[in-house]
Amino acid sequence: MKRLNNHYGTFDNLKVYVDIDETICFYDDERKYSDAIPMYSNIEKKTYIIAEIGINHNGSLQTAKKLIDVASLAGCDVVKFQKRNPDVCVPEHQKSVMRDTPWGRMTYLEYKHKVEFGKGEYDEIDIYCKKRGIKWSASPWDLDSLDFLMEYNIPFI
Repeated sequence: MKRLNNHYGTFDNLKVYVDIDETICFYDDERKYSDAIPMYSNIEKKTYIIAEIGINHNGSLQTAKKLIDVASLAGCDVVKFQKRNPDVCVPEHQKSVMRDTPWGRMTYLEYKHKVEFGKGEYDEIDIYCKKRGIKWSASPWDLDSLDFLMEYNIPFI
């Protein structure tokens, strides 16, 4: 694949380039992270309706499924989550700060771990979305999460 000089910015210390075939590639100084992430998610290039779930599921797979159902019924094309490694994304000075949460008082780092989905939950989301006829994706907040999401056949990152 030919790499163009169309540098669009950086993402978590990665350089983001758009190739001639309108795919996005992520590079750092050591390796290329992706070969072909489509810049456009469908051939018709129609408006793509994305339902942003983010972390509004609050760590509950049941809530996530309800949000997927609502998005599907509303005619959305895709639901989008957020994926992060709290150990990397939570600033050091915030990790031990105590917070009031729906589960009681805990550190901010504990809270972020509690609302984060792992492989088991995303495997179930993948299956559930296929059954509901809706695609899913997620915004990675760090390289660990980017590598994690690359294991799935999602329409975009």
